[in-house]
Amino acid sequence: MFNIYETRKDRDELLDKLKKLDPCVALVIAFLDFEWTVRRCILALGKSPTKDINAKFAGELPIKFFREGKRVEQIEKARGNGKFICGLEGYKELWTKEVLPVRKISLFDLLKSKVKVEKIPEFDLEKLKLLNVNESVLKNTDAFLKFVFKRFRNTLIHGVRSKVEEDTAKFVFNFMVACSRALCAYADEQGKSIYGKKIIRKTTAKE
Repeated sequence: MFNIYETRKDRDELLDKLKKLDPCVALVIAFLDFEWTVRRCILALGKSPTKDINAKFAGELPIKFFREGKRVEQIEKARGNGKFICGLEGYKELWTKEVLPVRKISLFDLLKSKVKVEKIPEFDLEKLKLLNVNESVLKNTDAFLKFVFKRFRNTLIHGVRSKVEEDTAKFVFNFMVACSRALCAYADEQGKSIYGKKIIRKTTAKE
């Protein structure tokens, strides 16, 4: 589905084509794009070598594991916790352990600083009220992100919901794409592009 050798422009063009064909399908792909982007950002910006971060994503190492100063036998003993990292809360937790100590910003604080729900294209307060969204949630990017993951991402991917009303799908799609773009731009600002090549860091990042 996604290729590391493309660019953010390539990704946006693909997503835009999907939105025109089927907004509901495009919304599912936008969620996948967001999770792909978060994962790549953690690999690029985290403090651990990328092989350790990949092992944490796969549940082969605990999220709290940090290699520096540990002996081989300690590393081997730490393996095998089996907690596969996925979903918004999992990514948030791994970001907190890997990126926050080095970059001094949490995943949600980063998104809140760069993405405002009411400024997203096709924002319609009256239609959003029909979804029983508290207005305070609409003023809080991380709260709205949690809401759309629970209401749309999880229900669509797990087959609980088969479709989303077109206008709603387009708006939530625009919101998710804005979040992905914000993460991509932040990585670029840090000198760590998440596109164009495989991310390999053999050394730990300095705090």
